[in-house]
Amino acid sequence: MLGGTGKDQTHLVVVATSDKGLAGGFNASILREARRRIRELEAAGKTIKILTIGRKGRDSLRRDYSRLIHDSLTDVGRRRLSFDEARDIATRVLALFEAGQFDVCTIIFNRFARR
Repeated sequence: MLGGTGKDQTHLVVVATSDKGLAGGFNASILREARRRIRELEAAGKTIKILTIGRKGRDSLRRDYSRLIHDSLTDVGRRRLSFDEARDIATRVLALFEAGQFDVCTIIFNRFARR
């Protein structure tokens, strides 16, 4: 979580999924957690903004939460995520924070574990 205003009214939820479907529950687990977090924040009366990374997250969350989606990024890491792409996302989030657009940021993602 990124926090720093001392407030906790406006939350940016960054949901990082893939652009295409993957085997198993990779995107499903991310989206399940994102929906759980959004419901929790709504129940607490918080203002929510969503930034989606990846088509799967955008398309799935658009059905129920289109009014909350602030921005969507697709084709990130098309071949392999680069430092420049990650820096661009971080710069975008920091610019929103510096502009006072949110108080707290939560990034929801999944990690692939090789065996």
